[in-house]
Amino acid sequence: MKLKFKIIVAVVLLAVPLAIFVTRHRDNAGGNGAQSVRNTPKKYTCPMHPHYVAEKPGDCPICGMSLVTVEEDIQVPASTQTNSRPAKKKNVMYRSTMNPNEVSDKPGKDSMGMEMEPFEVEEEPAGPQVEGFTTIKVPLEKQRMMGVKTGVVEIKDVVKIIRTTGRVAYDPDLYYAEQEYLSSLKTYERSKGASREMVSSNAKSLVDASRMRLKLLGLGDDQIESLAERNSPDSSLLLPRGDKVWVYASIYEEDMKFVKAGQSVVMTAPAITPDKFDGEVVAVDPVLDPATRSAKARIMAANPLGALRPESYLNVEINIPLGNRLVVPADAVMDTGTRHIVFVDKGDGGLEPREVSVGYMADDVYVIKSGVSEGESVVTNANFLIDSESRLKSSMQKAAGAAGEHKH
Repeated sequence: MKLKFKIIVAVVLLAVPLAIFVTRHRDNAGGNGAQSVRNTPKKYTCPMHPHYVAEKPGDCPICGMSLVTVEEDIQVPASTQTNSRPAKKKNVMYRSTMNPNEVSDKPGKDSMGMEMEPFEVEEEPAGPQVEGFTTIKVPLEKQRMMGVKTGVVEIKDVVKIIRTTGRVAYDPDLYYAEQEYLSSLKTYERSKGASREMVSSNAKSLVDASRMRLKLLGLGDDQIESLAERNSPDSSLLLPRGDKVWVYASIYEEDMKFVKAGQSVVMTAPAITPDKFDGEVVAVDPVLDPATRSAKARIMAANPLGALRPESYLNVEINIPLGNRLVVPADAVMDTGTRHIVFVDKGDGGLEPREVSVGYMADDVYVIKSGVSEGESVVTNANFLIDSESRLKSSMQKAAGAAGEHKH
C-alpha cells in the first residue's frame, strides 16, 4: 500500500512540471501573434486629420476634435487584412551593417569586408495605386445603409450644352457700319474710271477700313460678301424684319473653342412666352469684351409670331456635338483640387480608388481620357463617406508600417 502511494505521488510530481512546460510551450508557439496584437499599445487619431497619430488620448492639435482609437485591424499584419488588392510580395535583400546605404540583392561582404545582414522588403503589387488612398471593403448591407449607388462607365454619343443668356439685337452701330461699307464700295466703283490714280487708291483704302470695322464688330467674310451682294444694310438690326431676328448671346472665354458657325440653338423668352425659338449660330466675334471676358455670338433666330422685340431677354442653349466618347456619371468624379478620383466597385464589397484623367464635362457626364474602362462600375453616391474611409485606412496602414520599421 505504501509502495502504491509513493508511486502515485511520484507520477503526480513528474506530471505537474511536464504539464506546465507543455502549456507554456504551446502558448509561446501559437499565441505569440495574438498576444502581440493584444499587447500592442493603442494609438489615437483625428477623424478629420487621419495623418495625425498619437500614443495617448486627447485633442487634435489641428482642429481641436477629440482623438479616437485606431481600429485594431489596421495594426495586424497586412497578410491577415481583408483587401481586394493582391498580397505584397516579400523579397530578401542584404545590407551593410556599417553603411546602411550599401544594399545588395545577393549575400556577401560589403566594401569593408564585413558580412552583410539580410532584411525583407515588400514589393508593391501590380495594378493602379493612388497615393493617399487604399482599397476598402464595405459589406453590401453597410453600403445600403450608407446609400451607396453605382453607375456604369460607357461609350455614348455626347452632346455638350452651353447655357448662356442673349438678347434680341438692337445694334445701330453695326447697321451704320454696314451702310458705311456699302457707300465706300459704291465710291470705289465710281473711282475706277477716274483719271487720277490717287482718287481710286483713297477709295480702296476706305473700303478696306470699313470692311475691317465690320470684322471687328463680328461679321465674317461670308457675311460681308452677302452684304455686298444684297447691297442693303440689315434693317432687322434696328427693328425685327419678317419672321427672323438677330440674337446676341454671350460666350465666355472657356467655351469659345466649342462654338462655331452652323451649330443649332434653342432659346426661350420666359418673360414673353413659354414657346421655344430655334436658331443657328452665324458668327462669333473675334474680340473679347475685357470687362466680362466674353465674346458675342450672332444667332439668326426664328420669330414666326413676332413675339420677340429688340432687347428682349432670352435663355440660350447651344448644342455642341462631341461624338462617341468614354464617359462616367459626373457624380462619380471627386475633384481634390489636384486630382480626379473615382471609386470602382470590384464586387463583394470591394471599392478601389482610381485616379482618372477627365476631359470635358457634358451636362451630367464627364468625358474620360484614362483611368477606367468601359463596363466598369463606379460609385455615384456616398462618395465622401467612402473617400474618408479610404484615406483613414491608408493613413493608418502607413502609421502601422512606420511603427513596424522602427521596432528592433
